[in-house]
Amino acid sequence: MNNIVVIGTGGVGRGTQQIIEDINRCSPEYKFVGYLDEDKAKHKNIIGGHPVLGGLEWLNNKNNHLVAIGINNPRSRKKVVKKLRGIGHKKFATLVHPQAWIANKVEVGEGSIIYAGVCINTGSRIGSFSIINMNATIGHDVVMKDYVSIAPGVNISGSVGVGEGCNIGTGSAVIQNLKLGDYSIIGAGAVVIKDIPPNVIAFGVPAEFDFNQK
Repeated sequence: MNNIVVIGTGGVGRGTQQIIEDINRCSPEYKFVGYLDEDKAKHKNIIGGHPVLGGLEWLNNKNNHLVAIGINNPRSRKKVVKKLRGIGHKKFATLVHPQAWIANKVEVGEGSIIYAGVCINTGSRIGSFSIINMNATIGHDVVMKDYVSIAPGVNISGSVGVGEGCNIGTGSAVIQNLKLGDYSIIGAGAVVIKDIPPNVIAFGVPAEFDFNQK
């Protein structure tokens, strides 16, 4: 079995640990060692019976451990990957819940996490270190870059291009053939019917973008 740790102790981190448990129920694959968190106040805490082992430095000289990054914020997730690669850590887990439906000819990038109830149609490409949360649907031939976060219940139609670090809110919908710019944020419940530029927040029905992120 592969030793694995989860970075992040919030809801996404704990949800990631649950995915590991559910995978193991189908076929024992991982030994969950514990959580890592950069917040020193959380070190030595016990979460659901599992220890918070320390910060990222805990992984020094532990290249036999797989890492799953359970952090929702795309920019924070990217910083963690950069730090880990800086200390020479190269083993990242790609986790797909047993109750996700993944069609033929779908590519899922390194370090991505796919929750229960997700449906991804044929020909789509999911970038590395992305998170697709419960019951989201991804249409055919969607091209998703790295570090994307998709909240529960999102519906993305076919042939959409999703830029790096997009954060797509709960229950939102994106019609076919659109492009979402890098690090754009789509608000919960929004309906996107036109291309969204990079680094903006879009919300409403239909969605309109407002201001540049700081």
